[in-house]
Formats: sequence, C-alpha cells, structure tokens
Amino acid sequence: MLKSEIIQTDLVINCADFPDINTTSRWVSSLCMKLNKPHIIGGGYTGHIGLIGPTIIPFQGACWNCFERKYKNDLKDHHFDILLNTRKSSGAVVFLSSIIANIQAWDGVRVITGIGSPLMLNRKGFLDLDTLKIDWEIVSKDPNCEVCQTNSYDKNN
Repeated sequence: MLKSEIIQTDLVINCADFPDINTTSRWVSSLCMKLNKPHIIGGGYTGHIGLIGPTIIPFQGACWNCFERKYKNDLKDHHFDILLNTRKSSGAVVFLSSIIANIQAWDGVRVITGIGSPLMLNRKGFLDLDTLKIDWEIVSKDPNCEVCQTNSYDKNN
C-alpha cells in the first residue's frame, strides 16, 4: 500500500516516530531509493532538541544509509553504557516541531519547484531551542555505500 502511494508523489517527508525515527526513516528511504523519489527525514525530537533534515535526492547526494554509516563509524571507537528507557515517550516542546516542520516544508518547496537547491542536501541540523543554535553535520556520499554508489538501485530488493 505504501509503495502505491509513494509512486504517485513528487516528494515524501517522513516524520513518523514509531517505533522510532531511525527505523521509519530506514523503511521510507529504502522504498524511496528504489522508486527514485526525493525524500526528507524529519523529527527526532528530544525535549528541546530537534532534527532538521536531511533532504535526500536519490543518487545525487548522500542517502539515509550514508548518514547511518557515518553515525556508526563515528561511534565505533567510543565505549558506551546501555541505558534502558522504560518511558514510552520523552515528549518534545510543541513549537519546536512547528519550527522544524516549517524549515523542512521550505526545503520541500525548493525540491518540488526547483526555485533553489535543497538546503538540507548532504546535511542535517540539530536545533537547540534553548539557544536557537543549529549544529550542522555534513555527510558525504559514502564510497562504500551499497545503496547509492551506483546510479541505480536493485528494484527487486
């Protein structure tokens, strides 16, 4: 069902956060890459911090898999203790999601109309509502990425 809906669209914006934003982004991005559909990843709110982007244009920049690979690579040399979150939701400040949604909607307009290059291509930002500072993370196409390093994606996948 989702595939037939995505086929009919020009752009997909994923803000679904159940079971979590990373899982839904993986699902949406996998399908969008197969269908060569631009997509924007949004959400990932934790209290006063919100995720802006990335905007993914298949085979023109880093894909969601590139972002995940970079994240895992950045963490590989660190030691972490596992903390179990027994709370169902940590919540977010409601107007933070509105700010993020407006920024991502503007990038969506840029993608659909071509009035400018996507601002979130190959990057994502973390907006801190306490300071209004955005920390940007730049991600390049991973030369070893099995999803986007070719100009096509196995449509049977």
